[in-house]
Amino acid sequence: AIKSAASSSAGDGDRDFFNRLGEAFDIPPQMLAHVPPRDGADFARKYMNGTYAKQASVSSLKMDLKKQMSVLRRTRTKDLRGKLDEDDVVAMAKLYDAQKGDLDSLARTFGIDVAMLRQHPPKDGRDFARRVLLAAYEADSVQAV
Repeated sequence: AIKSAASSSAGDGDRDFFNRLGEAFDIPPQMLAHVPPRDGADFARKYMNGTYAKQASVSSLKMDLKKQMSVLRRTRTKDLRGKLDEDDVVAMAKLYDAQKGDLDSLARTFGIDVAMLRQHPPKDGRDFARRVLLAAYEADSVQAV
């Protein structure tokens, strides 16, 4: 496929060159025209380093996203705004108490960064439950809870 596609060079003005190359390697011809190879070796180098793949995957990703958007349904999200189910708080506090407040163990169990737990230690099981349930230990939402 390489020999037949590269038998002409892009410099010759052969428009068919990009079409054949694009077909052989599943690359849109416009992409090849935008970043044209000088010769077969240059094409191979650009192809192997991802020059064409990156651009192809972006356009492919955009098409895939449009398809997926058409099948998504709108949903309502719970907005807790500090309101927690008491049963959830009690259950989480029991887990805290069972581990005797051991921050290392709690971090492993709940997938929380232990440094973040140490930086913002809970006062007790209920405080821990409240912070976890309100996502206070999430990396992007470190806040005073």
